[in-house]
Amino acid sequence: MKNRKVKQMLAGSMAVVVGTGLLGTCAYETSLQADAQEVDTKELKEAAEQVLGDSTVIEEGKVYKDESVYVKADADGMVKETTVTEWLKNPGTGAVEDVTALQEIENVKGEETYTQNGADEMSWKSEGKDIYYQGTTNQKLPVNVKITYQLDGKEISPKELKGKNGKLQMKIQYENQSKEMVDVSGEQVEMYTPFTMVTAMMLPGDEYTNVTIDNGRILSDGDKNIVVGLGFPGLEENLNLSSEDLDIEIPDSITITADVKNASVGPTMTVAAADVLDQVGLDGIDSFDGLSDSVDELENAAQQLTEGSAKAADGSSALADGSKDLADGSKTLADGSSALKTGVGALAEGVNTLNSKSGELTQGVNDLAEGVNAYTGGVSSLASGSSQVKDGVNALTAGIEQEQAGLAALAEGAGKLNAGYQGDGTAQNPGANTLAAGTVQAIGSTSKAIDTLASLLVQMTENQASIQANAVVQGEDTAAQVAVDQLIASGIISQEQREAAVSAIGSAMAENISAMAEVTKGAGSVDPTDAITAAKTAVGTANTYASGLQQTVTALSAGTENLIQTGITPLQEGNTKLLNEGAIPLQKGASDLANGAENLNSQSSLLITGSSKLQEGGTQLAGGVKQLAVGAQTAAKGAGDLASGASALNTGADTLASGAGELASGNQTLAEGMSEFKTSGIDKIAEVFGGDITKVTSRIDAMTTLGRNYKSFAGIKDDMDGSTKFIIETEGITNKK
Repeated sequence: MKNRKVKQMLAGSMAVVVGTGLLGTCAYETSLQADAQEVDTKELKEAAEQVLGDSTVIEEGKVYKDESVYVKADADGMVKETTVTEWLKNPGTGAVEDVTALQEIENVKGEETYTQNGADEMSWKSEGKDIYYQGTTNQKLPVNVKITYQLDGKEISPKELKGKNGKLQMKIQYENQSKEMVDVSGEQVEMYTPFTMVTAMMLPGDEYTNVTIDNGRILSDGDKNIVVGLGFPGLEENLNLSSEDLDIEIPDSITITADVKNASVGPTMTVAAADVLDQVGLDGIDSFDGLSDSVDELENAAQQLTEGSAKAADGSSALADGSKDLADGSKTLADGSSALKTGVGALAEGVNTLNSKSGELTQGVNDLAEGVNAYTGGVSSLASGSSQVKDGVNALTAGIEQEQAGLAALAEGAGKLNAGYQGDGTAQNPGANTLAAGTVQAIGSTSKAIDTLASLLVQMTENQASIQANAVVQGEDTAAQVAVDQLIASGIISQEQREAAVSAIGSAMAENISAMAEVTKGAGSVDPTDAITAAKTAVGTANTYASGLQQTVTALSAGTENLIQTGITPLQEGNTKLLNEGAIPLQKGASDLANGAENLNSQSSLLITGSSKLQEGGTQLAGGVKQLAVGAQTAAKGAGDLASGASALNTGADTLASGAGELASGNQTLAEGMSEFKTSGIDKIAEVFGGDITKVTSRIDAMTTLGRNYKSFAGIKDDMDGSTKFIIETEGITNKK
């Protein structure tokens, strides 16, 4: 019973030493992240280094391989996924040869590339910087965790445990699968690789009460219980401490009990490393007294640690005050993060709407491009048509000017025509109206003369004999005078024409007396009535035509005057106005239109180019909007995660203050445990081994060498130094529906 207590005190004290380092620094943040079921691998790696220490010793000029194996497992501990991160330190420049069995390898922090030289061999092209790469593997792990649950004494699955009430027992069993044959004092012995495994988990205070742990420590602040336990799977077998005479057990599991209400199963984080014993420095022990002295030194150090923890407790009070400020600030952060989440969500919705409309935008841009092409085609046609309009307007202007000249000539001719109708009263220009009236008058006189001639012919017929007789008896002169008297009497000639008529008739009578006789003779037998009637008819017809001619000439005169007044003159005025106010400005406008259309046509190529670029830009914009939509969704998720993390930070701020007090208490327990371990453990071991320390140290040496030589899980070159750590995370099961 006493040795059982020693085992518990030893395991508990070591858990405090290891666990407080974990909980006091990065593991606090990691536990919060685990509560949110999102564990950052970088934080896990930092936590592992602080929990298990850093034994890295890098030789100058040599490459060192630092390996971290991240394992995702379900709530029972069944492995689901393994990712390995490799860090090649101090590679120098040039090629760095490496060995790895990983798959899906990628450089995670640089641009360096590698070439595959064989199945597991690779060569990195180094640029003088450290190389970070990661990959996946399906290899069997050297260590595992197996978690079992019992509620009220009956085994239950983690899924069935969700939301239940009762007495819970949870056991985390560490399994060591890595064994080798080693030499122990000249004898071949099978030994386990000396892995040290530490597990941390958080139990909500409102669900878990009366919490206990057998191989570890519990840190509680009222709101939550942070449980840290550890084990050394295979160490008891390696030291051959399973003798019935030695009632000492080295833990390889932890058991947690609690009363649960509406239980949830939180995630766990287990860190394992093989080189922890190498850091303890047990290789310098050569006697049980030396081992006892080491324990005394450890006890003294623990006492000093206890005394220092008192001061740490005082500091923790100030830390608690600061943590209150942290809590206040984290609440503000949580509120702001919630607002950010809402705003980013609205942004995501807006971007999604924009993304849904990007197709319409692209179609609209394409339609615009087609419209621009049609527009530029119309501009080309406009330029061509404008040039034709310009030519037509120039021709129109020239025609109007010619028409103006023609109208002037027409007006001049019409004026002369009208003047011809009117005349100027002279014999040379009596006027058409005067001529027409004189013609009618002359025809009237002619008609009268025909009547007189008819009467005269009758008289001449009656008197021809008398005239001839007078001409013979009285002579030609007398006859001529008689004849003239008759003509005057008849009114054919006037008195003033008498002498001329007597002379003319006398001459004619002298020359043609015989001919006249013949005529007279012939005429005496002819009746002139028909000839006179025909002449009268002709004169009547001529008079009708002369009267019509007079009317026509009068109408033409009036029409010509009207044409000049109401036609030609207004037409000249309108044509002048058309030329000055219409054709000439139209000619200038047509010229400007043609020039502008030509300039527009010459610049339309820029519009086509611009619309083409706009079309390309529209397509790129649509693609960018899709990427923006994806980014907005990611940002919305990130904002939600930030809000959750800020809430978790706000919830866990007080835990930081309580850790200092727990540290002081744990240090005191460690001092007491070391003292009891010295008296009840070391002395008992010396008794079992008969005082021969070599039986212990040879096993310790072999075991330490095993741990030191376990440099890599995924592979390492024979001449390369390195170290590896395993971080196993089991998933949690929330009680929320």
